[in-house]
Amino acid sequence: MNEGSQLRVDPRDARSGSAATVEPPPSIDLGSLVRALWRGKWVILLCIALAFGAVAYFVSVFSPRYVAQMVVIPTAGSPIQFAEQSSQVNSLFGLRSTRQASLFDRLTATIGSVALARQLDEHHGYLKKVFSGSWDETNRRWVAPQDWRSKLTAFTARQVNAPPWQPPTVVELAAFARSTVQIKVFEKIDGVSRISFEYPNRAFAVEFLTNVFYEAEALIRAEDQRSTAANMAFLQRRLREVTMTDMRMALIDVLANEERKIMALSSDLPYAARVVDPPQASDTPTLPNLLLFGIAALVGGAMFGAGLVVAAFLVRSALRRSPVAQG
Repeated sequence: MNEGSQLRVDPRDARSGSAATVEPPPSIDLGSLVRALWRGKWVILLCIALAFGAVAYFVSVFSPRYVAQMVVIPTAGSPIQFAEQSSQVNSLFGLRSTRQASLFDRLTATIGSVALARQLDEHHGYLKKVFSGSWDETNRRWVAPQDWRSKLTAFTARQVNAPPWQPPTVVELAAFARSTVQIKVFEKIDGVSRISFEYPNRAFAVEFLTNVFYEAEALIRAEDQRSTAANMAFLQRRLREVTMTDMRMALIDVLANEERKIMALSSDLPYAARVVDPPQASDTPTLPNLLLFGIAALVGGAMFGAGLVVAAFLVRSALRRSPVAQG
């Protein structure tokens, strides 16, 4: 035994007469680790090269995209917004409130809805435009895409007994709008928001963003028109039935308010949001940041390669210290 090394003895073993030694935990020799990293430099360089290859492939298949954007502001406080019925009147007559959420909140929720997607497809045929890769214009029918990703997805579906490929529906169109149309509120300007949409075709980006906004507005307006008309019909029925003067006066006031809403809903003024800056897109598409991707490939590849070398070094060190290797 070397004089410089100290072995720990378990006190219970000392009392029982057996001096079983407990080896100290192994330590990592930094010098050996550095030499292992130097010997594994080709592994690290290979990982860096693979990372740069992945970046090169991404850049080669990258499709430039144009960003269409518009600036809007909610119409809260505009002349078309009237005070809601009081909660007491709503409770008394059982009226449905049409403004429980703000109009702009409803506009935001409507953009990703199936109802809007159905309207977009009926008015503009966006199913065939958005999913043009699956639409055979010559034969006027849907066909399964034949790219390698789609084939891999189909193969996986067959292995797990999943349903085969189906033509896209308004549900997929709604998911497309929900994931691509972004609404960002300006932090320093209360209420002002930017709505943006990215697409490889510049003209389509502007067209789609424009139609999504105005179709969503029209959908909300139509919903409120139906709701207000139903409220008016109910109020008119109650007015014919009620004989108490106070209740009739309350009904007349609420009915007049509903009629003002109908007039506002029938106008051409903005309803949920007013456009401050109309939809437009730059002539320059978005491009990948090659410098950022290069740095990420260099750092990521080096770290991954170094991790492999260090893991191999630790495994070899553990095997050398094992009783089997020492025996």
